[in-house]
Formats: sequence, structure tokens, C-alpha cells
Amino acid sequence: MEEKRCQNCKYFFAYYTKSKNGYFHKMPTDGHCICIELSAASRNKYIAKCLACEYWEPIELQIEERKNIVCKYIEKIAAAYEEHGFDFWYVEQAMDDTADSMKGGNENGIIHAGTD
Repeated sequence: MEEKRCQNCKYFFAYYTKSKNGYFHKMPTDGHCICIELSAASRNKYIAKCLACEYWEPIELQIEERKNIVCKYIEKIAAAYEEHGFDFWYVEQAMDDTADSMKGGNENGIIHAGTD
């Protein structure tokens, strides 16, 4: 198991830089804490010392929560398309292409179930 520290906590939001070729790179130690249970001074102290506070939770929870939020937004967009009679096929194709490029999603490599 990885050592508990701010940089691998659910409440830590890392900073990124953009390279000349357009790729984003995560800064290994730079970021900020969004845990509302700690004062700003306490959050800064923990980050500066790379220590985990008593509110530390695995970063995987943050990733899963973000995926769920994105899925909910996609479902709302799909519902709006259907409500107004738009052809959702093009959006599905774009989502499939994105899933292929991410190599994520379910066992088929797709991140949605489709509208059929």
C-alpha cells in the first residue's frame, strides 16, 4: 500500500503545466487541499511537510466521484438531445472514440451503454 500523504489524498488537487506540444503534466508535489474540515493554515502546513492529516482518504475515491459526475452530465446531455429530437448517434461515436483513446470503460472499451 502506498504511503499516506497529501499528494495521494482525495482532497488534494494537483497543479498541472502544459508543455509546448500541448500535453498536460502533473506537478509531483504542487497543489492545494480542499478539505473543509481544516483551516487554510493547517492545510498548507500538511502540504508543505507532505504529511497526511486525520481526514486523509485514498485518491481513488476522488477519481471515482469525478467519473460518476461526468457520467451524470453525459446522461443529462443525452436526455436533452432525445427530448429535442436530435440524432444522438454522432455523440455516441465521439464517446466511443474517446473511450478507445482512454483505454477505459467497460470490458468492451466503451464508457456508455448506448441509446438503442
